[in-house]
Order: sequence, then C-alpha cells, then structure tokens
Amino acid sequence: GRGGGVDLAALELGNRLVGNPPGHAGIETSGGLVVRAERALMVVVTGSPCDLGVEGGPPVAWGAPVVVPAGATVRI
Repeated sequence: GRGGGVDLAALELGNRLVGNPPGHAGIETSGGLVVRAERALMVVVTGSPCDLGVEGGPPVAWGAPVVVPAGATVRI
C-alpha cells in the first residue's frame, strides 16, 4: 500500500507552521513517543490534541511551533 499521513490536513498545517514546503514528512503518533534531537529543529503538534514537552521547557500548546535545541528530548 501507499504510505503517508492519515490526517493530510493536519500534516499540511504542521508543515506550514514550521515553514516547510507542502509534502514534507511528519510523524503521526497517539502518544508514547520519546526522541532526542541530534540537531536543533522546529516541531509542532497538529491534528488531535496531545501533550508535547521539550526537555527543560514548559508544555507546548497545540499549534504552537517550538524550537528544540540539539540534544534535547521531545516527549509526545
């Protein structure tokens, strides 16, 4: 089967919010994801609301892009 995002509207909104061109990849999760950024990057939660936390910072609101410093842990 063909891969790709299930919630395409949320994927495209996320790309716009972080400044990516349409069609760039995203991560879909229902929670339980923990990753460490190898380099600084920008993330945003779109689609179904869920908790997003970046190591050393306050919780991140839905639809609010946040810069993740290199080496920081992101939890969804």
